[in-house]
Amino acid sequence: EYRGTEVSLQLYRNDQGFWRLFAYTRAGMLLSLNLSLTRRKSTSILELGQTIAMRAREFTVSDRQRRADEASRYLRKMVFDVSEARQLVFGTFGVQSGAFLDVTAPGFVANFLQAALIVGHFQGNKGYLLPYPRGEALGSRRTSSVAALRRRISPGLRSDVFERDNFTCQKCFRSPRKHGVILHVDHKKPWSLGGPTEFSNLWTLCSRHNLQKGNRYDDTGR
Repeated sequence: EYRGTEVSLQLYRNDQGFWRLFAYTRAGMLLSLNLSLTRRKSTSILELGQTIAMRAREFTVSDRQRRADEASRYLRKMVFDVSEARQLVFGTFGVQSGAFLDVTAPGFVANFLQAALIVGHFQGNKGYLLPYPRGEALGSRRTSSVAALRRRISPGLRSDVFERDNFTCQKCFRSPRKHGVILHVDHKKPWSLGGPTEFSNLWTLCSRHNLQKGNRYDDTGR
């Protein structure tokens, strides 16, 4: 059901001058992203992301919640940056440099397209299914909002870690600008094992080494 699925990306500017990026199939919208972000003068980094939510009216509230949790879990397995509050971050943008800090511009678009297809798959009403099994349901298990906030890496903290690590993976020392890799800020000691979300316990990894690290303690560079 996946073969032949047509996806279109549309960049739209509303009458208030705000830009938004959309991904569509013929069955409807998969995902959208606000590209016009307001900021304070002191802000040096912006996160471009969207909360994963299912809004199909034919599903119950509990079913929409379950599908959103399943999509979030699968996106994490694909090494997307998804918080416990289901906030999906596609990239961080440096205001002063006028460029992405952790991904290339083509990589940002590719991430958005891939995530949109995954979200559409779990919505289940977009006329296609991807050629991999759906993730396991998370059931009634929920992470409290307090715990989610403690795990969440703020844009300012993320920027500080990137700058300290010279915007390079601390395992292979590759960067988005020179090598096209996607960078993540990751916990050395995993949050699930008691690792705090603080500067000394965070480091920069490319998506490949972040996936290899998994849920274990590691602070050894190359």
